[in-house]
Amino acid sequence: MNQPIRLNYRARPYFKTFHQRAHRFAFLVAHRRAGKSYCLLGDLVIRALHNKTPSPQYAYIAPMLSQARNIAWKALKIILGDLLDHCKISETRLSITLPNKAEIRLFGLDNPDALRGLYFNGVVLDEAQDCPIEVITTVIIPAITDKRGFLTFSGTPKGTANTFYHYRELARNNPSEWFYEELPISKTNIISENDLAEAKAQMSDEDYEQEFECNWLSGNRGAIFSRYIENSIIEEFQHDTKKQVNLVFDVGFSDATSVWFYQLKNGKCDIIDYYEAQGKSIITVMEEVYGIASSLNV
Repeated sequence: MNQPIRLNYRARPYFKTFHQRAHRFAFLVAHRRAGKSYCLLGDLVIRALHNKTPSPQYAYIAPMLSQARNIAWKALKIILGDLLDHCKISETRLSITLPNKAEIRLFGLDNPDALRGLYFNGVVLDEAQDCPIEVITTVIIPAITDKRGFLTFSGTPKGTANTFYHYRELARNNPSEWFYEELPISKTNIISENDLAEAKAQMSDEDYEQEFECNWLSGNRGAIFSRYIENSIIEEFQHDTKKQVNLVFDVGFSDATSVWFYQLKNGKCDIIDYYEAQGKSIITVMEEVYGIASSLNV
């Protein structure tokens, strides 16, 4: 094609820094109706079109294939606009091959085997708050390694005891390696106050804070202590080595195992330490908890 390429996509102002990033890894959180999925697809198309290597491959991945189809398939065609007439489209594979031979394909993590053995020059994980860590580490990371492909995590907060929060902390604490941005409604101001008031009247405070203000502590409906934690003051103190230390376990495997160490003194609860692990056997957990207890002189 000799004529200029015109896509049917214009980035919203608050997404421009995301498109301009130079980082290989990216973490983008945005409130509901911010247009993040459309932004992710636009970014995928732009980067795929600029790739001049032979037969590059790109993936848009959602927790389920039906989700990927419903969110991205129609939107991807709209973004390509008139360029779509020059692309090869496979409805069965949910793939579009661009004029430069770059392929963009949709996947769902409900069938991770469909991703095995493939290579990717770029991957977008949308609604990543529902993506299991074992698929990311055993399937997706290996698929982008030899091509040094980019990887973008995006979604809406869903509490702190999940893979999405783990990568949020990784991105937030490694600015040289990761692009990191969170966009609550108070930052984008794209929804009118009247529409927000109407939504708020029909949602619980927890759901509104999570979906529109990107509040990570509102991720578990009925989480009794989340507001207290958010407004708490944390100070260092020396625990009493002569008093009994109690442990409370919340045991999990695919989700996190959590252990709290505490003492009761004068009618108050002193939290001494906290342990968390994911994907570890109960034997390993007990060995590590015993090590913490020993260091505390318990």
